[in-house]
Amino acid sequence: MRGVHSEDLELFLSLYETGSIHQTARRLFASASTVSRRLRGFEDELGVELFTRSPAGLEPTRRADTLLPYAQRILSEAATMTASLHAEASGIKPVRVAATIGLAQFVLAPVVRAQLGADAGSIPVGVAIEMRSSDDVLSAVAGDEADLGLTFAAGSARGLREEFAAPTANVALVDESHPLAAAAAVSFADLADYPIAVERQGNTARLMLDRAFASLGRPLTPLVECACPATIRTVVRGTDCVAVFAQRLLPRSSDDHGFAHLPIDDPAVQPRQIRVITRGGVARTHALESLIAGLRERLSD
Repeated sequence: MRGVHSEDLELFLSLYETGSIHQTARRLFASASTVSRRLRGFEDELGVELFTRSPAGLEPTRRADTLLPYAQRILSEAATMTASLHAEASGIKPVRVAATIGLAQFVLAPVVRAQLGADAGSIPVGVAIEMRSSDDVLSAVAGDEADLGLTFAAGSARGLREEFAAPTANVALVDESHPLAAAAAVSFADLADYPIAVERQGNTARLMLDRAFASLGRPLTPLVECACPATIRTVVRGTDCVAVFAQRLLPRSSDDHGFAHLPIDDPAVQPRQIRVITRGGVARTHALESLIAGLRERLSD
C-alpha cells in the first residue's frame, strides 16, 4: 500500500467542494482524466467509495462525509507544521490563531483572504490556523499555544483579554422543501419532531440544544453528530433533518441555494456571542493588530 498523501486529501477536498471532475481539474491544472484516475486510486487505497458518479456530477457518500473533517484537520495541521518550521528557521513566527471549525471557515478565512488581496504586507509573517473546540480555544490562548482566539465559549481564564464580542442570532437550517421552510420563525418545540443534525459534545451549539430540549422535558437524541458544519449542511440538504447554527456561520445567500434559514424565537436561549480573545500583557505585532481589525470590521456588518 502506498499510503495516503496530502495531494490525495487536497484532491478529495476540491472534489467535495465543487462536485465536479472538470472544475477540480482546472483548479489543479490537470486533465479531467488525470483527476478521475487519481480519485479511483485514492478510493482503492482507502477501500471505500467516496463519490457516486452521475451526469450531473459527483455526490459525496457517507464515507466522504466521515473523511471530510479528518482531511481538513490533517491539511490544516500539516500547513501549521510547515509554517512553524519555516518561521523557526527564519526567526519569524506566524500569528497563531485558534478557532472553531465554523469560525475558521466563515469568519477568519474571509478576513485573511481580504487582507492578502488588498495588501500582501498586512500579514507579512503569515497566519497559522489551528481548529479546536470552543473551550479549547480559550485554553490555547491562555496557555500561549495561540496568539488569537475565535470562540463562542462564555468562560474565561487567567490572563485572557477580550478584544471584542459580536452577537449572532440562532438559526435553524432546513432544506427548502422541508415542512417548516416557509415559517417566519421557529421554536425548539417546532424542531423537536424532526431528526436533528448537531455538532458534537463540547460545542456551544450542542450545549444550547441540550438545554433547550431538556426544558421541553425530552432529551436530545441527534440523528447525526459531527464537528464539521459543511458535513452537517450536506446531511440536511434534501431531507427532513434540521440543524442549528449561529447565523454568521451560514454562507451568504448567493452561496446557499436550496436552504431556508429560520430565525429561532425561543425563551430558552439567547443570541450567542462570537468572542475574539488575546492574552494580556504581551507585545502585540502589526500582523496581530491587522487581523483583529479585520475581524472587527467583518463582524460589525
